[in-house]
Amino acid sequence: MRRILPPLLLLLVLGWIVARTLARPSREAAQDRIRGWWEQTDLATRDRVVELTQAYASEFATEDDRRFAAHAFLRARRVDQAVRARWPRLEGSVDPEEAREFAFHALRVLGWDDEACSQPSMQNLQCMLALLEGGHEPTRRYLDRVVEREPKETMFQMMRRSLHLRAPAARAALAAACRRRAASEDARAGAAQGGDPAWSIAAAQLQLGRTPYPEREADVDLLVSVLDGPFRTQFPPRWMVACRVLGSSEHPRALEALRSALARLEAAGGPPDDVVVLRMALLASGDWAYEDTLRSLFGTNRTYNHAARALGPEALLDRLERRDPRVFPVLGELWQGEGLVSLPVREVLARGMLLGPEPPVPELPLDRLLADLEAPGTPATLQVVALAWRVRAGAAGSREALLRWLASGQGNGMGGAADVERGSAPLVTALAALYLYR
Repeated sequence: MRRILPPLLLLLVLGWIVARTLARPSREAAQDRIRGWWEQTDLATRDRVVELTQAYASEFATEDDRRFAAHAFLRARRVDQAVRARWPRLEGSVDPEEAREFAFHALRVLGWDDEACSQPSMQNLQCMLALLEGGHEPTRRYLDRVVEREPKETMFQMMRRSLHLRAPAARAALAAACRRRAASEDARAGAAQGGDPAWSIAAAQLQLGRTPYPEREADVDLLVSVLDGPFRTQFPPRWMVACRVLGSSEHPRALEALRSALARLEAAGGPPDDVVVLRMALLASGDWAYEDTLRSLFGTNRTYNHAARALGPEALLDRLERRDPRVFPVLGELWQGEGLVSLPVREVLARGMLLGPEPPVPELPLDRLLADLEAPGTPATLQVVALAWRVRAGAAGSREALLRWLASGQGNGMGGAADVERGSAPLVTALAALYLYR
């Protein structure tokens, strides 16, 4: 018996080699078929990619096969199946770097409709901001190209979204790109005429804050000029952003300009929405004289428009970043009040408190916040914030829990065109957490 073992082993090895060799053309042909479909973006084609990839994953099961299948599922926008292909079993622990690599890859695939990352997808803005926040240099170069050639409306969308996300690294990258576009516009227009000031205004809105930087004083002057110019009536969204940024900067000249603008508007009987915007900008600076105005925004009357009301939570989150002790009871009141009936308000507050630039302070009632976000029946846009926070905090098993949540398909909705600025796509939030938090 012992004498026939070596020949048997040899035959087994040879058989395995032959099987692998015979399977290779079949494997490569299957991959080529999938590649031939996956850059088309219509739903029927993506369903076909899913069908072909499912067949591929059932036939080939090496580590490389799992990675290929995961990539193909991502190209079809099926993150749930991509996770299951990459990790067939998620009972044990997952290597943090493997999870981060998967999330990075997923953000790249979901953000663009082609392998070359040249055709932006519906989710491009959200994915790009996450990659910028992680310091991904190729995405920064892509951003430069976009800002250099695209109309300013594209940049305004990026600006509003990056401010809402409170993503300082992404905001800094966008501000730098806007300054380069402003310089190039000025050079083309000539010194006498000057280029479109919108690029310089956007850069100021993105960068102005309490921390000194070379252009800070010039940025204050520029945004103060926006208060009194035609922006309030001609370009209300840009005017509102300028007001909020001036307030949160706490710069003395900025606050003086805001108070003067408010006094003039109140004396002239200006639009109530615009008065609210200026008051919320001053609240963002720490002027609690307008706390009652904040409460009136969410009263039973609700006569103010959505844009004006949206500044209330943002002003509170600005004060939270300053560790203002007066903000905590007001945040709690808003969380338990309007936050119970308005998903957007609760989402903004949850993201700002748990996923902001700095970790939550001890004064925040973390246990209560997480219990509310994780309660049965809570929408995916809120569930994922709690899951992301646990990854950020380094909780045991949190990374695996977030991957299991992705694999379950609960966050499969990527969001439509109307959703792109609010960015409530849970998938991108989950992937950003896996990518950014180590």
